[in-house]
Amino acid sequence: VSGSPATTNTSGIATVGSWTLGPTPGSNALAATVAGLNASVTFTATATPRPASSTRTTVTAAPTAIIASTGTSATTITVTARDESGLPISGAAVVLTASGYGNTLTQPAGTTDANGVATGTLSSTGRGTKTVSATVGGVAITQTATVTVSAGPATTIAILRGNNQTAGAGTPVFTPPAVIVGDAFNNSVPGVNVTFAVTAGSGSVSGTNPVVTDAGGIAAIGAWTLGDQVGTNTLSATAEGGGITGNPVTFTATGVGEFWTRLAYLPTPRMFLAAGALNGTLYALGGSDPQGSGNLSTVEAYSPATNAWGPRTSMPTPRSSLAVGVVNDVLYAVGGWNPDPTGTTLTLATLEAYDPTTDTWITKAPMPTPRAELAVAVANGILYAIGGAGEPTPCDSEPWRLCSHMLGTVEAYDPATDTWTAKTSMPTPRIMFGAAAANGIVYAVGGQGSGNSWLQTLEAYDAATDTWTTRAPMPTGRFGLGVGVIDGILYAVGGEVFNAATTANEAYNPVTDRWSTKVPMLEWRRFFGAAVLNGRFYAVAGSSSAASNWRLDLADAYKP
Repeated sequence: VSGSPATTNTSGIATVGSWTLGPTPGSNALAATVAGLNASVTFTATATPRPASSTRTTVTAAPTAIIASTGTSATTITVTARDESGLPISGAAVVLTASGYGNTLTQPAGTTDANGVATGTLSSTGRGTKTVSATVGGVAITQTATVTVSAGPATTIAILRGNNQTAGAGTPVFTPPAVIVGDAFNNSVPGVNVTFAVTAGSGSVSGTNPVVTDAGGIAAIGAWTLGDQVGTNTLSATAEGGGITGNPVTFTATGVGEFWTRLAYLPTPRMFLAAGALNGTLYALGGSDPQGSGNLSTVEAYSPATNAWGPRTSMPTPRSSLAVGVVNDVLYAVGGWNPDPTGTTLTLATLEAYDPTTDTWITKAPMPTPRAELAVAVANGILYAIGGAGEPTPCDSEPWRLCSHMLGTVEAYDPATDTWTAKTSMPTPRIMFGAAAANGIVYAVGGQGSGNSWLQTLEAYDAATDTWTTRAPMPTGRFGLGVGVIDGILYAVGGEVFNAATTANEAYNPVTDRWSTKVPMLEWRRFFGAAVLNGRFYAVAGSSSAASNWRLDLADAYKP
């Protein structure tokens, strides 16, 4: 109290200068007595907490790192309430909150003490970083405390991916097996050694072993190659430590003689495209999207290692019904259709070369004969453009309209000189057929010919003698098919027969001049891109018989 004692004025009133309440919130009393009188009066006042400063009040945690638990590992949260002058505030209510899941947050018992301090505790079953915030007397405090909750000891192991696969005997499964290790609260546990071991099938694993679980608690073996015999293979994965439920886990895979695998979806659905493969990558080029943007210049690349597609530099010329060949690690896009600015469809002579190391295209010498729906094969470093549909000319029976006539034309391109040379024509002019080379011989398979919509014809071209010979006909006549050679065997896959797509897969052995039936495709498919890469036949996009799948975005791989 200031100004005490005070003297009464002419009205008999005495007033002190000031009355400052005590530091503790609650009731305060002030007594006034008069000298010579045996009496006094009492004044009362209630002290309330001062407002907390949002910036001067502190929130801390000790320790700052705990282990996931139901309370056996906990941190103490300390709030020190201060006003704007930095003085401690007693008697203030504190409320704590924490981010994340699985938290048990004990609120302070009572209000802040004489030093402005109130404490609570935090434990959590959820791994991760927790941010603890506080309000003091309703004021949100700027400072927060950060607590890191790490996973508890490993208590579970489970298969994450790569179980129940099918692969060719003696080949790696498509998806490397992986496990996930967790604690008692389903948190992923990093830093656990997991050992992978073949337990049946005489296969092998490759890569680092044991594998240490990553931040997500995952351990994946580099590769699992099945044994050479057809049948069941098993692989165990054992986590280091005791008391782990499910330890070890067992993967099962079946080794088969031949099979198809569904791959990642193509980003751009299309048909009448072409495909090529080089340097471990599959490329899908051009094509048409009749429900969207017409002919495309789109180029997308597929990596078997990651099962993922990615964009590449587009072709300079949009087109469909083109063909592709690879010579000396350069991909060549040949011919095709593309409308001019008036909408008239043009038959292209265009030849463009793609270098994957620089992701660039270069225009090369055009074909002497413009055409689309042709086939291309490469033998002894020379690219052969075979058959196809030529430039539209008046139709034979209806000269008032234009028709694209079927060709047997063969022209050879030498990348070393950027020149074309005419060769002996194919005996059977045709369109939408397949071609591939085996042991220096080019084979032209199936297609659509004059008067025959679904050819079984197989003709072989010997570049050394510039001559054609007829070989055993393909069992299933068709056009719009895909053709490729694996280990000297020619595979004719898919296509259209009797106005519908087919799943046919037939193999031709040039040594015996005989055909055999193989495992059919996973999808009815025609007008697709086909290429061979690392001993697998890839079928990309195209068209299906099903109306809902008119333009496919499916990609499949066949392992003989």
